[in-house]
Amino acid sequence: MPDARRTNNIQPPSYRLTQRQHSVALQLAQGYDIATVAEHRGRGISSTYEIATRICERLGLSEWHEIGPWMVEHGWADLDGHDPEQTS
Repeated sequence: MPDARRTNNIQPPSYRLTQRQHSVALQLAQGYDIATVAEHRGRGISSTYEIATRICERLGLSEWHEIGPWMVEHGWADLDGHDPEQTS
């Protein structure tokens, strides 16, 4: 029986994020909203929403509000939204 994902041209989510996307995702996991992330990055709100949309596409999420919890749930951020790979 053929794989339904292949016949419908639906691809499974790709959990690989660019460095920029990962940085934005960590800030969202820290509880910042899009406007604050944009300000921290020195970028416009629309470009930050665009990055968040791409993150959602890669992670299989519907809205940017889901990014932070997803990061924590999958071990990409601790409960404070920091990268667990980074040591202080």
